[in-house]
Amino acid sequence: MDNETSSTGAPRYVSVRFDPVGRARTFLLPEVDFNPALTPGEPVVVQIGDRTAYGAAAPTIAAITERTAPTGSRPMTVLRRASRDDVVRRLRHEQREQEAKGIGLLKIRER
Repeated sequence: MDNETSSTGAPRYVSVRFDPVGRARTFLLPEVDFNPALTPGEPVVVQIGDRTAYGAAAPTIAAITERTAPTGSRPMTVLRRASRDDVVRRLRHEQREQEAKGIGLLKIRER
């Protein structure tokens, strides 16, 4: 990740995707160093406002990162690498989404 480290003390950013085909959003990396460094595709937990979300680190493009850097009093930040529990929770959530979609399609067919 190109913008992950900064020797100048400038803020560090990482791009995160929430869907495999979705747009990547820019998140501020905390002061804590990730050792080893985050790699594209690695699952992470991020803070968006008052809630947390699960996503995957994406390749960072410097020109876009500067333009889309989070602003405001509560910037969007990367909290940590996703733990095994985070991954299991996300898989369960995806399974419930698929079940709800199936029920919705069934109801549509019934009508």
